[in-house]
Formats: sequence, structure tokens, C-alpha cells
Amino acid sequence: MKTIDYDLVGVGIGPFNLSIAALAAPKSELSTQFLERKPEFAWHPGLLLNHAKMQTSFLKDLVTAVDPTSPYSFLNYLVQKQKFYPFTARGDFMISRLEFSDYMAWVAKQLPNTQFDAGVSDVRFEGDHFVIQSNGETLTSKHLVVGTGTQPVVPDCAKGKLTDNCFHAHEMMQRKPDLRGKRVVIVGGGQTGADIFQHIFAGDFGKPRQLDWVSRRANLEGLDESCFSDQFFMPDYVNQFYHLDKAQQAREVSRQKLTSDGITDDCLSTFIRPCIMTSMCCKTLSGGAFNLIRNS
Repeated sequence: MKTIDYDLVGVGIGPFNLSIAALAAPKSELSTQFLERKPEFAWHPGLLLNHAKMQTSFLKDLVTAVDPTSPYSFLNYLVQKQKFYPFTARGDFMISRLEFSDYMAWVAKQLPNTQFDAGVSDVRFEGDHFVIQSNGETLTSKHLVVGTGTQPVVPDCAKGKLTDNCFHAHEMMQRKPDLRGKRVVIVGGGQTGADIFQHIFAGDFGKPRQLDWVSRRANLEGLDESCFSDQFFMPDYVNQFYHLDKAQQAREVSRQKLTSDGITDDCLSTFIRPCIMTSMCCKTLSGGAFNLIRNS
């Protein structure tokens, strides 16, 4: 009988597969390997804006909900980095994306079952196991977890017009554009659009001549963080959701949009006061879309 190299191989090392890798690493009875084509861990580097914050509690880190004693918890990261007391002293338990990204990179560097610069060129299933080709090597595994992440969504009307002056938000911190004296339009009314608006409004990329924020939503809609909405992310609900048919799943996801794609109160309150104090214009466009304009 052919020997299988691993119990589980993961393709891609983002937050989801990194979580599995961190939970699996201490299990001596489980052989795992996670592969990533990038040279090091990177989590949406173009969106790591200086003041952008996470939408979830720091307790919802990579491991705590399953193993609160794990050495790969966010709390242990704070202790090991000598940040615990400054973190508790600031009285704000909302963590920034920069902090969470640094935490995940810290975990990734410690794990014995992660491999970077390891692109996967082919995966096939043979009999009772998977065969994975990576950097000229062949790996076999009983199970496979694909966590390659999402791709930026660009509207069809803009796909042929992407230039240095028209680009997706995920490139913002890589481009760091000089927006001084320019007319700027942000399209999209979710958290990412809000973060971009907040930083441009604050002048982080230079003061634009005019700043427009356009959304098909009827208003700036806040994140749904109620205790009952949080049930959507708990294991019991996830198990029930898994057994729904595809049509029901699609309806449920549509109804739950603001539990993940609304704007946090912290973000809204950060720029609502300066918006009121400056010459702002809010208007409803045809079809119920929302437009927020700042003129210099």
C-alpha cells in the first residue's frame, strides 16, 4: 500500500488556513502541511490603512474559540511582543488591521507546518488521496483544504479603464496616490469604501479638490452587531446553514449582508463630526443610491 505523506494539505495561507495550521500544529497525531506561493504572509497589504480597524473582537483570533490555551493566541502575541500592558491601558479593545496583520504574520513565522514560496501548480485526486504538485515536488494527502482567498471585484464598466488614476481599493496603500488638487470618486458604500473615504477626507493622501463617495445603498448603513445577529457566526448556526439547499443559503446570505459589510460605529463616528463641520452635501440619486460630496 502506498504511503500517504500527510493527513491534510492546505493550499493558500490566509486567515482561514492559518487558523487551521495553528490549531493542527500541536497535534502530534496529525501530519499537516500548508503551502503559499507568496514569499511571506500578507493579508490585504493594500488595505492596511493607518487607522482602519477590525470589525470583530480580538478574542476571535486564529485559535482562542477552539483552544484558549494555544501559544498562538492574540493575547500571547501581546505578551511575547511586550504589548500587553500598553494594549490594556489604552482602554480600547478594538484592534487595527495593522495590529491583526502583524499578529497573523507572527503566528505564520512560528508554525512548523507552513511553507512559503511554494506555489501549487496541480492538484488531482487518485483513488483515496490527493496528489499535489508544488515547486517540482509531489505531495500526497488524505484531505485537502483550499483557502486561496477572494479576488477584487471590478465592475464590468470599469474593467477596460483601469489605470494609475482608476484602480481597485485593494491597491491603495501600495500606490499611495498623490490626490492633491484632484477630483476623487470612491465607489462602494461598505466598510472598505468608508475606510478609504475616512483617510482621504483626513488628508492622508493630500487634500483633493473634490471628494465624492457614491454607493447604490440608500444610506451609510452601519454594521449589524446585535447579540442576535452574532448568532450567524456561531458553530450551531453554521452547522444548520450547511444543510440548507443552495437557494435558501443564497437568501440567508443576502439578508445577513450588514453583519459583515456594514460600517462600524467607530468608523462612522470618526468622520461624521468633521463632515458636519465642513461643507458637505448628501443627496439621494436615482434608484435610491447615495452620494456624499465634499467640496474644498
